[in-house]
Amino acid sequence: MPGTKLFNCDLHIHTPFSACYKEKSVTPEMIVAKAIEKELDVIAITDHNTNEGIEDILIAAKETKLFVFPGVEITADGGHVLALFDPDTEVVSKIDDVLTSCGIPKDKRGKEEAIGNDINEVINTIVGDYGGLAIAAHADGKKGFLKSNDQGQSRIKIYKNPNLAAMELINMQKHLFYLEGKDSNYSRSMPSIQNSDAHSLAEIGLKFTKIKMDTPSIFGLKLALNDPYLRVKFPETWVATSYPIIKSLKVSQGYLSGQVFEFNSKLNCLLGGAGSGKSTIIEFLRFVLNQVSDIKDIKNDCKGKLIDLAGIGSLFTVEIVNKNGEELIVERIFDNFENPITISYKKDNSILEDININEYFPISAYSQGEAIIISKNPLAQLDLVDKHLVIQEFKNNIEDGYKSLDSQIDLILKLETTIEEKEGNKKSISTTKAKINILSDELQTITSVQKEPVFKTHQMWKTEEDFFRKYKDNIPTTKTWVTEYFTDPNIPLVNIEKIEENTPNKALINSIINRNTEIKKSFVDTKKVILDKVSEIEKEFIDDEQKWKALFQKHQDDYEELVQKYDVKRIEEINNDLDGLRKTKNKLLEKKKEIDDAEKQLSLLMKTRGKIIQTINDSKGRIFVLRDQYIKKINKSIPELRISLIPNKIFGKYESLLIELMKGSYCKQQIIDEIIKNVPPHNLIQIIKNNDLQRFQNEIELGDWNEKIINQFNLKKEFIYKLESLRIEDFLEISFKVGEEVFKPLEKLSTGQKATVIVLLSMLDGISPIIFDQPEDALYTPFIYSSVVKLVRKSKESRQFIFATHNSNIAVASDLDLGIVLESTSSTTSIDSSGGLDNSRINKLVVLHLEGGEDAINKRLHQYQIEFS
Repeated sequence: MPGTKLFNCDLHIHTPFSACYKEKSVTPEMIVAKAIEKELDVIAITDHNTNEGIEDILIAAKETKLFVFPGVEITADGGHVLALFDPDTEVVSKIDDVLTSCGIPKDKRGKEEAIGNDINEVINTIVGDYGGLAIAAHADGKKGFLKSNDQGQSRIKIYKNPNLAAMELINMQKHLFYLEGKDSNYSRSMPSIQNSDAHSLAEIGLKFTKIKMDTPSIFGLKLALNDPYLRVKFPETWVATSYPIIKSLKVSQGYLSGQVFEFNSKLNCLLGGAGSGKSTIIEFLRFVLNQVSDIKDIKNDCKGKLIDLAGIGSLFTVEIVNKNGEELIVERIFDNFENPITISYKKDNSILEDININEYFPISAYSQGEAIIISKNPLAQLDLVDKHLVIQEFKNNIEDGYKSLDSQIDLILKLETTIEEKEGNKKSISTTKAKINILSDELQTITSVQKEPVFKTHQMWKTEEDFFRKYKDNIPTTKTWVTEYFTDPNIPLVNIEKIEENTPNKALINSIINRNTEIKKSFVDTKKVILDKVSEIEKEFIDDEQKWKALFQKHQDDYEELVQKYDVKRIEEINNDLDGLRKTKNKLLEKKKEIDDAEKQLSLLMKTRGKIIQTINDSKGRIFVLRDQYIKKINKSIPELRISLIPNKIFGKYESLLIELMKGSYCKQQIIDEIIKNVPPHNLIQIIKNNDLQRFQNEIELGDWNEKIINQFNLKKEFIYKLESLRIEDFLEISFKVGEEVFKPLEKLSTGQKATVIVLLSMLDGISPIIFDQPEDALYTPFIYSSVVKLVRKSKESRQFIFATHNSNIAVASDLDLGIVLESTSSTTSIDSSGGLDNSRINKLVVLHLEGGEDAINKRLHQYQIEFS
């Protein structure tokens, strides 16, 4: 992995050329082999006051992975000093000159009792005259400067010497004491390291320090010791952490073809001029990982880059490491249609099936200018909190609930329309029965003909005819009813809500729930038994109906014969009228049954609707608690922010719903605005359902419009139910510190201050990679260093960052682990150079791209010196 990494460094090792070395037979090859065996990456050869053993060690290590710093331990007047140098061809003679300049004569070389110049003079000679690195050897030991100098002022002078890079400590328990500058006499943050001070083969690597560098060099050591909180670690306290990282990006064709963009596991900064491809890399990473912005303009920009800078048919390959440390390959083809994704394990190329990459490997990604857009969108701000919470199941419950509420509206309105006919139907049944009674009485008075059995029973036969017709009609209806009723059982035990997956007694709970399958099976078996019985009855009925029809036909023939024989025209008219009235009555009774059924169905539907609303409210309540807990953490970790969570404050389409409701009523926008401002949707629902004009007026006085709005809802009842299924969200009330204990609400902040708030929220907690295109855009400049840099430095040891930036604070003050400097032509972009800040090429390019070059930065420093002197 390119860029910085931790090297195991033992920077104080002696050889037999030190007079006090315990094993004179030890060879350079043995020393190199032991260091490698101890898993050391870097050692320094520091014999007492001599350069004799250096060249042989360098030769022995040449074909190995071990890096050797040539050095020497100088016995100065006031303590021992380690002097380290880069391993160039003249280094051996250089160290000889250093010893001479530090007052160690040739006849005293290799002997610890030789005493050179004053320790401060030695330190300044090593660094100022010879470009080396000076470390106080075993500073807390009897030959270290902390113990060798009786005069406090002498110790303080040595301690404060800016050329002293660090102290080597024997007792590391006090390293934080020195690092944090807790002694007011010294008032300097002094980094410490630990080394073995090996005087035998067995002692090599017994103590060592983990030092972060791009490649080992004196410059790399200086940078590390200048930033010890991030770059100096100790094996006793250092713990390796595993978190998701993006290892590389490769594109088969187009603007980025021919390049493999490899990333460090910590802070990566894409650098280069305008049009060099920084934003393109960001957008391509988002595309491959299927996490392109939902913001329309940014999404369109990403698509434009895919078309123009990659082209149809481009294959994008991204290597990732998941949170378990497994390496995978994500491939995506851009076809401008389905853009298929394939995910496979790198070790054996086996494919992961049915995986959503955006859920499997989430990232926190922000394109250029996205932070400013989010600062104007309350729902997007809420997403910044939600991505840190395990609430997707609750969100799914809420969305499913709202969809169910929406799907019920048409049926509710249909049932209510049917029920509205209840009173009219009731009156019509009463009137029809009265007419039947009048005609029946009249028929009774015609006694002469009534004696004939055929006439006497004719109406009974007609009633039987109605019976057979209705029975026959209800057979298929019964089958349909049974099928529908037994399709979606609403059995309380079966529908009992499941509890969380990680519940302590999961096995016991699951065994209880699994017994419900017996209820479901009984339900299905009962359905089959009933349908079989209905089919059996249907067959028997068909036989009975045929027998009755034969009898009825005989009666009908006799009846018609009598009608022709006797002058009974009135009887026939009455019977026809009665026949018609009975048919009318039967239709009315069928309608009554339909109305009764509608009332029952509506009652069940409203109970179901109430349960759905309760589920939505319960899920929202759980989400609110989790959000509120996380927001309290934010307020503690970022003192510049004050955030409160307001429940049910974002009303979605509330305004458009009210506008649609009042269309054609000449209702002004001002009235609707007042309702939105003062009456939440759930309050308005209760007001309308209870027809509570007084409560409405108490919440907001609108003159005649209070009553008009209630009337509109009663006329257009579908809007009551639309109001119930209106998506309502919590609201983040955010304030930002703009002065001493002075906080301003988000909506009143400047654009830069708003963007600062969003950038801070985007970088909180979590382990998913953060990908940000120019996070400095529109930010309040002092705040970049005081808060953004602080957050990055705190998080980058356990989270990957990939920034495209022009800001030196973000790149340099945050201590970038990998700078990728891009250069481009009109058709391609390429990597000019990549590495950490201690990479000399990267260092110069960072100064060029972020500071304007050495002349520019020197000019500014000169001007600042004049201004602030």
